[in-house]
Amino acid sequence: MKESKIPEESKLAIITFIIICINAIIIVIISLCIKNKYIENGIIQTLITGLEAIAIGIVILKTTNKIRKKEHGKCLEKCKGIMIDNKLKMRESKTGWSRYPTIEYKINEKAYQIPSTVGYGGILSLFLKQKKKTVYYNKENPKEAYIKNYVPEIVSTMFIIGGVLAIFIALLLLLKV
Repeated sequence: MKESKIPEESKLAIITFIIICINAIIIVIISLCIKNKYIENGIIQTLITGLEAIAIGIVILKTTNKIRKKEHGKCLEKCKGIMIDNKLKMRESKTGWSRYPTIEYKINEKAYQIPSTVGYGGILSLFLKQKKKTVYYNKENPKEAYIKNYVPEIVSTMFIIGGVLAIFIALLLLLKV
């Protein structure tokens, strides 16, 4: 029988998911079994949830960076690329059709092109006006390049900010009690 190996970058996400599940069980047990003003006002539950949200944000960030390093570990140099309007490609995605721009960049006066892996669909297509993109490339092989996808950073930031806000609210409740 062939043994399946869990990818290294997935281990952190799996461990975090397990910890979140355990914390959810702890919140329920605390809420049902312990009666005091901090539990009844939801202060402890809010603190735990805030810490979990921060942990999720950090895990998304670390996992994304590990995946990026694994896939593009040699692409350490960066330069400015220009989106080529006439080379926009339409591809079908899960949510419909998306536009995937082609980015042109020059290294030592030689032009290279890279298709973006970040698609734009619907209303986001209106924001394709930003023509300059940062391209990360391999110094030894400039054809090897990528354009950073900022969605994971945005999502992780939202989790972290949400967690900090939850902790702040819990502290305000604590002062009120």
